[in-house]
Amino acid sequence: MSQVINIIKKLKQENIFDNTMIIIAADHGSVYKPASFSKNMPYSSASPTLLIKPLYGNDLFQISDYPAQLSDIPKTIATAFNIPHEYSGIDLLSKGKQKNRSREFNYYVWSKEYHSGTKSRVPPITKYTIEGPLRDPMSWLFPIECEATLDFSKATQETYYFESNMISREHWGRWSYGPQVKFQFKIKPDCQTSSVFFNLTAFVTPKNPEQTAQVFINDKPVGDIAISIGEAQPKKFTFPLPISPDNTYSVRFEIDKPTSPKSVGVSGEERELGFGFVNMELLSNGSVQ
Repeated sequence: MSQVINIIKKLKQENIFDNTMIIIAADHGSVYKPASFSKNMPYSSASPTLLIKPLYGNDLFQISDYPAQLSDIPKTIATAFNIPHEYSGIDLLSKGKQKNRSREFNYYVWSKEYHSGTKSRVPPITKYTIEGPLRDPMSWLFPIECEATLDFSKATQETYYFESNMISREHWGRWSYGPQVKFQFKIKPDCQTSSVFFNLTAFVTPKNPEQTAQVFINDKPVGDIAISIGEAQPKKFTFPLPISPDNTYSVRFEIDKPTSPKSVGVSGEERELGFGFVNMELLSNGSVQ
């Protein structure tokens, strides 16, 4: 940033700052990532610096929340200089910019071996379609198929849901810890999904023979659940999905008595466990379960 300031000072000294367009862009992202983001979400790679000083402008610098992308730069320059063009994208200096837009982000992990030719193929590319604010974790989720099953034991499934208060994956699924666990996900727009099923286990022992919880979907109560010692596990629980204009959902479990394995003499684990999440299934209207 000190170099940017030096350039601006020099342009002002030469009395050409006002009639100069300045664009500073980075092809890489930031090391910063909000704590709420999953480690699998490539937010950092998709948030490069973009600074624009308009032609014939000398206003104070401002921060914009507009959903820009680097491919907007050619059209922004051509429009400012009245250059005939067929560039795609948006003129970022236009007052009538499209407010809601979908942006595509192609994520891959590069290696110097691709430069040297020791690898014969380029790395696999994961295509993201960002339709909401960049800083919203929900914008990074892939929409779930209409009647999909999410397996909580698989890392590849974590691009379809965002969670809080879950322990790392095990071969069968994931444990919740603490009094609340929350899932957020979105379903493909053309789906008419009517219900969601959770296949759950519970941390129960003779000293804590039952686990119970209240379940909320989009902050509305949809039912209570309970698993007692001696019951067959996993146990399936069904909840109706309310109508959501954008097919996004938040499922919250308020767990009554999470218990640490250490407190009941099972192991040294001090985190208070509640339910074990094996998988989640979606059911559309007209389907038979």
